[in-house]
Amino acid sequence: MRKTKVSQFLGCGLLLSTSCLAQEPKTRSAPIDTAVMEALQQSGSAAGIEVNLGCGDVPQVRYQITTGDPEMSLQNIHRADKMTLSWSKKPRSAYRVLIDEKPFSSQLPSITVPERVIEAASLNYAVDVLLHDPLVRSQLTKYHFEELPTQLGFTSILEGKNRSITIPAGPLDDALDAIAQSFGPAVWEITERTCGGRKTFRVDWVVR
Repeated sequence: MRKTKVSQFLGCGLLLSTSCLAQEPKTRSAPIDTAVMEALQQSGSAAGIEVNLGCGDVPQVRYQITTGDPEMSLQNIHRADKMTLSWSKKPRSAYRVLIDEKPFSSQLPSITVPERVIEAASLNYAVDVLLHDPLVRSQLTKYHFEELPTQLGFTSILEGKNRSITIPAGPLDDALDAIAQSFGPAVWEITERTCGGRKTFRVDWVVR
């Protein structure tokens, strides 16, 4: 019996830098949207992040990522910032996460998109076509939104081939989900900021 305990202890000691440590999720610090992006990578499904800001920056949080468990990872982040983070699970296991730092509600979800088919070979091009639809453009003008340039990133192996994307009639975030699903488990992030009378938004693809 004693020999068995000693051998187990020595075995774990020898594996301290690999399997033994791998069982313990590491605590790290990052902006909350980065933490959420890491959590959503665990789902293997298309997902979306809505960030609503005033004049301040995205808050920093200390969090843990549980490998293979996006729900647990999101709960870990929520415990670090209960006032900001909420989420829901959409069909096809797609998550929708809201990071809300503004004292008033967002107007972007009020933007409606007409049903249409977009031909695109990249995520950014598909979004560009969507946002330049006349109906969408008129609503962005109505709410006085200014679009900011997207943050450029690496092209995924799923981009480069033209495809037909069916966009359902409905809210803007559902249209972004349709684009994300067409290019595999992509994750979009739409950031809305209201500060000093200026309202801006930007759509980025944080996971491709």
